[in-house]
Amino acid sequence: MAAALILGGKLGDRFGRRTYYMIGAVGSTIASVAILAAVGVRRNPEATRH
Repeated sequence: MAAALILGGKLGDRFGRRTYYMIGAVGSTIASVAILAAVGVRRNPEATRH
């Protein structure tokens, strides 16, 4: 965990904090969408019964 913090700080200093933040936010969003697409949205069959 400490190594990731140090690496993140160095990358932020090198590329700029805003740029590094945006790269992280976009990467996280893409990863979340990819996971959602891989798993699929599963509905609860009990919720649709009347």
